[in-house]
Amino acid sequence: MTALPEAVLREPIVGWRAWRVFEIDTLRNGRQFRLCAVGTNGIPKVWEPRAANRAVCSDFASRHEAPDPEHECGLYALRSRKRVDRLVAGWVKDGQDESATWAIGRVSLWGRVTEWEKGWRGEYAYPYALTVHSDDERIGQAIRDLYLIDVEHAPAIEPPETGEPSGLLAEVTELAERIEQAQESLEELAATLQPRSPARERTHRWVAWDLRISSEPSDPRLLEALRKAIAADGDGGAVPAFQVAEQLPTDDGDDPTLPLAQSCVTDIALLLKGAALRGDVIQLKRPIRSHRTNLKRPATHTGSSLWTLPGIELSEKLASSYSIFENEPDQLEQDILAALTNAVGEANGEPVGIGAVLSGLEIEAIHSTSEGRTKIGEVAARLSKLEKRGLVKHDGCGSKPKLWTST
Repeated sequence: MTALPEAVLREPIVGWRAWRVFEIDTLRNGRQFRLCAVGTNGIPKVWEPRAANRAVCSDFASRHEAPDPEHECGLYALRSRKRVDRLVAGWVKDGQDESATWAIGRVSLWGRVTEWEKGWRGEYAYPYALTVHSDDERIGQAIRDLYLIDVEHAPAIEPPETGEPSGLLAEVTELAERIEQAQESLEELAATLQPRSPARERTHRWVAWDLRISSEPSDPRLLEALRKAIAADGDGGAVPAFQVAEQLPTDDGDDPTLPLAQSCVTDIALLLKGAALRGDVIQLKRPIRSHRTNLKRPATHTGSSLWTLPGIELSEKLASSYSIFENEPDQLEQDILAALTNAVGEANGEPVGIGAVLSGLEIEAIHSTSEGRTKIGEVAARLSKLEKRGLVKHDGCGSKPKLWTST
């Protein structure tokens, strides 16, 4: 691996990578799905949701921070989607982690970033958008809701057929693979030699790269940018996140004629999601017209989001193809709210643990069983979502168990 000059970037670079998806035991929320690193040396193994993931060198004897230009550590992103697809196909063929679900998509890197022939190695990273390859659509829905990113669903990646081509077909197949690999290598080398477009340097530094949804009031500049974007778009009434980003104030030295770097949009979408949870903006998605549903949590919407403000009328075209992505509590969340309110009342107004909520729901959740941990995790996840909407709160911190109360 040849390391190219490194840089410290405040605006993320977006590349391609793969993750394994596992259901793991968490300390506070029971069993939940997580994006995980690939391979035995992937550090960190688990990519935490709604938080910047920081690189750590996996070499025990190392004496440097990651990524180091002279080492292979760091959080990886490749330039080519085809190369990632080829890598995953090879891992599946070799039988690596047969129980794993695979996710392929784009990732944002920032902080200290080292460039190499096939892509970048970064200090910080967070998923940008991805496709979960699984026969169980619930996994993609869980990743989408947990990481607050756009997630698409695709069939599970199957191992290739064992039969190998022979004779002339084998020679032609090998030659085609070599040509494709050579073409990708030339494209990647050309990318390293070309100067970076000045559009990639454009940033909105007033937006902190904070991937947690804040419970504080929505930034008025965000709402004003959304209002301007809707007005500039015409009579549609709703716009995607990148058009909102275009309306935000920029640095004094930025050239307003340059296109906005795509990687700037991730934090804007997250801020819009937080504003939607607080009821300041409205999130729209395309409804799913399918008979396939999840009994615990029906899949009702899919695709990228559009955003609008309360009181703005949608065009007939948008109104027919999009619907409001409801952030109001569903039936299970309403039941959890009622159970929590009753439990707090029985405790004379004192906060209660999740066990009291489970009892109110008449759910028998045993920590020692997989089914019990799944039930606990489901209720804990819904309590966290209700907290984001300001409907419940807790007083737990650090390693202390959370005690909940309604607001």
